[in-house]
Amino acid sequence: MRANRLLSLLWLLKSGRSWTAATLAKELEVSARTVLRDVEALSAAGVPVYCDRGRAGGVRLLPGFTTDVAALTSGEAQALLSAVAAAPLTALGLASDLSSALRKITAALPEQTLPSVRLADRILIDPGGWHGIPAPAGFDALQRAVLEGRRLAFRYQSRTADRPARRTVDPAGLVNAAGAWYVAAFHRGRLRFYHTWRISRVEPLREPARIPGEFDLAAAWAQARSVWHESHVPVSARVRLRLSAASRLHPSVQPITLPPGSPDRWVELDLGFKDMAQAVAVCASVGADLVVLAPAKLRDAIIERCRQVLELYNQPEAS
Repeated sequence: MRANRLLSLLWLLKSGRSWTAATLAKELEVSARTVLRDVEALSAAGVPVYCDRGRAGGVRLLPGFTTDVAALTSGEAQALLSAVAAAPLTALGLASDLSSALRKITAALPEQTLPSVRLADRILIDPGGWHGIPAPAGFDALQRAVLEGRRLAFRYQSRTADRPARRTVDPAGLVNAAGAWYVAAFHRGRLRFYHTWRISRVEPLREPARIPGEFDLAAAWAQARSVWHESHVPVSARVRLRLSAASRLHPSVQPITLPPGSPDRWVELDLGFKDMAQAVAVCASVGADLVVLAPAKLRDAIIERCRQVLELYNQPEAS
């Protein structure tokens, strides 16, 4: 246990910054006295660690000190390679750096670790992909503002507004959720997560971003997700479905088993949706191969959606 803590302490100190004993204690989840004992243990082992006194002082490593990654266990190395290989770094412009990092990590690992961490030989980071999906417009400016701690101004098209509105925000982080990027930012003192595809005309400002010192991005995102899930009421629906159309249902609502029969056969099924919006979108996407039997509210919503589409197509084309 202590050996792992000493390694964690060493990696924190390798950042090059000066750490107070209290800050290190919080990071390592131990007391400040334990941190000081660990610092003495590192010094006794030949690690050039020292302490500066005074208000600006703290614990730090002698500049120029280097280590390798031989301290990684096989499981830690495999977990590290798996995590970074799955990271959505293409949009950040770091795909080539990630590939290089994977090669360096495996090259530095001890021989007894290599057989179980050959993931780097089976991982390819391809920025283009099949379709070459680009990053959202203005994403580079968003990223720079977050990393440099600068305020941002942009136009944002919300779901409920008719036109984009200007926002001046204090960006606090970037979140990638299921391939979609969000900017966590404070607007008029309130934290919001802005979908990057709804952002345009990004303008980094000179003023530093005003972020609360206790802000925790992971905790804030978890809280936002929890609130979102609580505000979306699940919907159960009874439908008639043509068997040949079952594969066109969204994976999250596809029935586990289907009754046997020819593809043209109609069957009745109970489907569950996370909310009314998903229910309407999924059922309407199957078209004439799915009929909602209940609830009536869902039927009415689909009919209204189809009516709006029909009216749109019946309008005379603008000259």
